[in-house]
Amino acid sequence: LLSAAERAGLSLSAVERLGLLSKVEELGALSAATDPGTPGALLSLALPLLAAGPAVMYLVPEEHEW
Repeated sequence: LLSAAERAGLSLSAVERLGLLSKVEELGALSAATDPGTPGALLSLALPLLAAGPAVMYLVPEEHEW
């Protein structure tokens, strides 16, 4: 995460000064980034949403004909 922040133009001193690491730890994003189960959980959430988009477009009737 720090290397990505440095590539985005944030130095380590700026990250520490802004308190971004403590905010990330509070939100649990740091543990999610290092958890090996995160990609599988995101995939299990993304696949139904990916299928729901076209299904809604096909199944929900339009109220207005364009």
